[in-house]
Amino acid sequence: MWCYCGSGQAFASCCQPFLTGTAQPQTALQLMRSRYSAYCSGHIQYIKNTYHPSQQSDQATAEIAAFASAAHFVSLLVLPISDNNMLQQQMPHNDYLIAQYGTLTPATVTPATAAPMAEGCIDYVHFIARFIMQDKLQQLEERSRFIFEQQRWWYLDGYLLPHANQKINRNDLCPCGSGKKYKVCRPHLMSAQQS
Repeated sequence: MWCYCGSGQAFASCCQPFLTGTAQPQTALQLMRSRYSAYCSGHIQYIKNTYHPSQQSDQATAEIAAFASAAHFVSLLVLPISDNNMLQQQMPHNDYLIAQYGTLTPATVTPATAAPMAEGCIDYVHFIARFIMQDKLQQLEERSRFIFEQQRWWYLDGYLLPHANQKINRNDLCPCGSGKKYKVCRPHLMSAQQS
C-alpha cells in the first residue's frame, strides 16, 4: 500500500513507523506528512500527541476524531515557501513563543541548517489537503509552524488560507481518482492509492 501522504513510498516505510511510535519524524515536513496520514488512517491519538504541549489542551480528541471520520482525504500537495519573512508576519500571535523565547521568530531552519536541530528551532510547511465532505470537494490550505523541542518536532500552529467549497455533482468524476462517476464511487479511494 502506498503512503497516504503522497510521497510515493510504501506506507510501511514512510509514515507508518511514526504513527506506531517506532520512529520519530526528523523534519517538520515529515511530521506534517505523518499527521496527514494519521487523519487518513484514523490515528487520532497521534494527531493529538504531535500538537505542541502548549496547544494540546485546546485540541479535543473527540473533535479531531469527528473531523477525521467525516472527511475523506483524497490528496496532499506540499507547496514551496519562497519568503520566510513574509510567512512569519502572517503567523498568528503565539503566547508560548513570546513567553519562552521573547519573540515570535526564534531561529528558523534553513536548507543549510545541519542536524542536530537546536532547541527552539522553527520551521514552516505550506500545504493543501483536499478532502470530500458532505458531497463537496474541500481544500484546507495552511502555512504551518513547527518547533523543535525536547529532541523532537511539534506542530505549533498555522495560518489558514480560505478556499470556496466545490459541490460535486452526481455525474462528475469522483475527486478520489477512481475514474468513476461520483454517484457510483463508493467506497472512495484513499489518498495516494490507485484504482
